[in-house]
Amino acid sequence: MSSSNEGGGGGALFVIMLGAAIIVVGAVLFINVENEPADDPAKKDGEVAQRNKPGNDGDKKDESKKDGDKKVGDKNSPTGNGDKTNVNSGDGKVEWAPVEVALPFAAFPGTPKEVPKGLKINKKMLGKKRPQLMAPKGSMVLSERKKVTSSDKEIFIGELSMVTDGDKEADSSTFVELRDGPQWVQIDLEKSHEIMAVFMWHNHMDARVYRDVVVQVSDDPEFKKNVTTIFNNDHDNSLKFGKGDDYEYFESDEGGLAVAFDRRTGKGVKARYVRCWSNGSTDNDQNHYNEVEVWGLPGGETGAVVKKNGGNDVKKTTSTKTIELAELPVELPNPAFAGTPKEVPKGVRIDKRRHGKKRGKIMAPKGLKNVSFEKPVTSSDTNIFIGEIEFVTDGEKDPLDSTFVELAPGKQWVQVDLEAEHEIGVIMVWHYHLEPRVYRDMVVEISNDKDFIKGVTVVYNNDHDNSLGKGAGKDYEYFESEEGEAVMVFDAKTGKGRKARYVRVYSKGSTENDANHFTEVEVWAMPNGKSGEKGAKGEKGSKGEKKTGKNDKTDDKGKGKGKGKKVALVPLPVELPNPAFAGTPKEIPKGIRIDKKRHGKKRGKIMAPKGLKNVAFEKPVTSSDDNIFIGEIEFVTDGEKDPLDSTFVELAPGKQWVQIDLKKEFEIGVILVWHYHSDPRVYRDVVIQISNDKNFKKGVVTVYNNDHDNSSKFGVGKNYEYFESEEGEAVKVFNEKTGIGKKARYVRLYSNGSTENDSNHVTEVEVWAKPVTKGKKGEKGAKGAKGEGRKVSKKEKGKTRKVKLAPLPLELPDPAFVGTPKAIPKGVRIDKKRHGKKRGKIMAPKGLKMLRRASRSLQAIPISLSARSIT
Repeated sequence: MSSSNEGGGGGALFVIMLGAAIIVVGAVLFINVENEPADDPAKKDGEVAQRNKPGNDGDKKDESKKDGDKKVGDKNSPTGNGDKTNVNSGDGKVEWAPVEVALPFAAFPGTPKEVPKGLKINKKMLGKKRPQLMAPKGSMVLSERKKVTSSDKEIFIGELSMVTDGDKEADSSTFVELRDGPQWVQIDLEKSHEIMAVFMWHNHMDARVYRDVVVQVSDDPEFKKNVTTIFNNDHDNSLKFGKGDDYEYFESDEGGLAVAFDRRTGKGVKARYVRCWSNGSTDNDQNHYNEVEVWGLPGGETGAVVKKNGGNDVKKTTSTKTIELAELPVELPNPAFAGTPKEVPKGVRIDKRRHGKKRGKIMAPKGLKNVSFEKPVTSSDTNIFIGEIEFVTDGEKDPLDSTFVELAPGKQWVQVDLEAEHEIGVIMVWHYHLEPRVYRDMVVEISNDKDFIKGVTVVYNNDHDNSLGKGAGKDYEYFESEEGEAVMVFDAKTGKGRKARYVRVYSKGSTENDANHFTEVEVWAMPNGKSGEKGAKGEKGSKGEKKTGKNDKTDDKGKGKGKGKKVALVPLPVELPNPAFAGTPKEIPKGIRIDKKRHGKKRGKIMAPKGLKNVAFEKPVTSSDDNIFIGEIEFVTDGEKDPLDSTFVELAPGKQWVQIDLKKEFEIGVILVWHYHSDPRVYRDVVIQISNDKNFKKGVVTVYNNDHDNSSKFGVGKNYEYFESEEGEAVKVFNEKTGIGKKARYVRLYSNGSTENDSNHVTEVEVWAKPVTKGKKGEKGAKGAKGEGRKVSKKEKGKTRKVKLAPLPLELPDPAFVGTPKAIPKGVRIDKKRHGKKRGKIMAPKGLKMLRRASRSLQAIPISLSARSIT
């Protein structure tokens, strides 16, 4: 028998005895001592009031409705079952609305068909979905993140905070376990509210039944007075609160339901505290609580218009302010794969409702900007293994080998300094997303303390076993993809963010390996001052220089970039050689790392800053190989790029290099490389470096590196390997944001054989650059070298002077035969494009004449053959 004084305290309860039925007036409960439901005026055929049945939220009329139908009957029907009778609340009609409960993922299908002996289950609802609960309009969750206490002072498993953390999933790490015997959990709503319903999820990994479930509400934290019982299925009165007549129920994703409001008046029960009892289950004697949600109207005004005596409106409440949200303008990178794995690795906690689906728009308060772009980044790893720490905020999110930083195994973090305090709304994180791996123990913290010792706020935590020592996290783990992870920092009710200057992101390896990778972190916040105007109160830049009133850095002339002034780029006037083949291999050799998005596609125009010239043409070339096997080292800069046997130089096997002396320092923008491209082979360990030191011992800058195993000892490279073709490889040296190149005099290019053989070949290298400083009028050629002392006009500077050619006046002899053999002898290397065709005119510089034989001494010319050439 239910009582409002179950705790043994004072407070009289008025009851009216009507035969076997007892009507509890204070709780508006209808209970039958013999467990037979009393007549409810709002129902027919003596059916039990919906409020008392956790597994039956409607009468027989609801059973014909489809699962998930949110409009079950007329809105004026308190049961939502189509009853057309308007229910009088005393001063007008009650406005009903569906209670939109977010259900967790179902851990199993259906419920047992056979009911264990001794259980009182509503067999009419067994195996059926619960109809949509209709409640007074304006009901909302009141219990989220509220304080929880318990009868068990020594929690065995989990934490009490799990009861109101919003995580209802059927997982062993989401519930709290209390000891055996009668136990309770209690929620403090912080102030009195009009409670409408209480939803309960115990352990619902299987279809067990929890015994002696009782839900009580009160304004007394000790539950000794003014106690109202809104649910009781303790049929043998083992808890001593009276025999309950509510049904027992199988646990499922739907949870249990205790309805507190009066179905005729729409009024709930006013209380501050909610206490939920249980006494073990059909599976074991322990008591588990996954989640408890208390729904009701917030204390105070509820948002309705207040009228006085039926006259004009005299007051409008402002307790619920509508937040103006807008789509966050995040630019997502290109996807590296489609879909996500169907099977979730064991031990990984994925939100199964979201799994395999696109996230959709990220809605956030208006006006948020990415305030982390190119901000300083530090890390727990002082010896970065792969990449640069600046990659974390450089804006490059594509899944490329050259866009992420790799930290050592174990617990690691990266930290972004926003350089000023901001009101943070959303934080976006991309780890390595070339494949759908899961990064473990991801924790995101914000603070105004750069050492994260004080004033630290955790805004995201999926470290479920507390291995980082920051508490067991409640957030889901997730598969990496181009979407990244959106961490909502702003308050969903007020729209306000959290203020902080520093953002720290932890991880501890992934399901793939123990290393920690970060591609990009974006911090979206309300900028200090007006958007796009002055920076954070004119604070100094990272090197002490004053800011120019823009949020971004300044350019060389001191003008603010503001939102990022675009660099004027033009197509690079590169002349491509003739192609030797069409397409590229569909199958990529094992161990080769090719950019699959670019594979098989034409590169298109190479966009670069205006004014770049090929300054490598006919410049001196040296090599690591002192005994060239095939060709001449001068071929590297002679301008001849066609895939012919007479255009490339071949160096010995193993690690080799060629080096170009530009004769003076230039501002290098782009470097183009052609190896041997008569077939689509891949050259290995291609590394390109520039320097002003001809010995490359100091001031060396690596501008390209696809040596993925560090066999060249220049570090693990992030650039892709590629198939050789007539396009060559274009290495962009200039900064794409500023258009400024890198200064150097010498260019060195390494390789270490190819997929075809161990030899190293170079057909052509072009270095496109600008002069570092403008020369004076009439300056001489390269430092006044002999034979180059002609004064250069202003128009000729920096340009390649065209040579005037004319047909060579060669007298050909009479032909002895027509055509050439179709079959080429084995071992003979013929230019197949020219084979069988007439040569045409020989174009050569004007003024050439044939030298007549001067003396017999010219008839014998000594020839020196190296031993290697003979072999």
